[in-house]
Amino acid sequence: MASISMIEITHTYDMTLPVVDGVHEVLLAFFQTSKHGPWALSLESPNTQFHLVFRRGDWVKPMLGLSPNLAPAAYKTDHRGKVLPRTQPMTLDVLLRPSRSSIDVNLHYNIALRKPVPFYQRGDFDKYWTTYVREEIEALCKYLTDCFDLPELPRLNPPMK
Repeated sequence: MASISMIEITHTYDMTLPVVDGVHEVLLAFFQTSKHGPWALSLESPNTQFHLVFRRGDWVKPMLGLSPNLAPAAYKTDHRGKVLPRTQPMTLDVLLRPSRSSIDVNLHYNIALRKPVPFYQRGDFDKYWTTYVREEIEALCKYLTDCFDLPELPRLNPPMK
């Protein structure tokens, strides 16, 4: 599900996996080698066995340099003015919640913006990033199915359209 605010677009998906060993390592392998652009583990946020924080794109130190957190840099565009996705500052929180019968995985993408998206461009901007995130989520589902020899793709909420 996507939501738009003045400075960010977020996408949140939940999936349920059967109880399998090695989910943490498989998620690390997928995101750090994603064909949509590799994700790096965030050094600003603590990563645990149940919570992974990644970032992708161009980030800079704040102007005054007093904060240990990085700020989103300006993204780059191609000759047609389209955003080059690998340069767009993004964060991804991956939460793992194991139980006896399943492992719930929550994926929270945040596309960080330095300035608000003009009102007349919001629809196109949201459509572009929704498609981009969904392509990566679809690839993740296929990867998990292959790695764990699952009989079907993981259940996703909200479902892919």
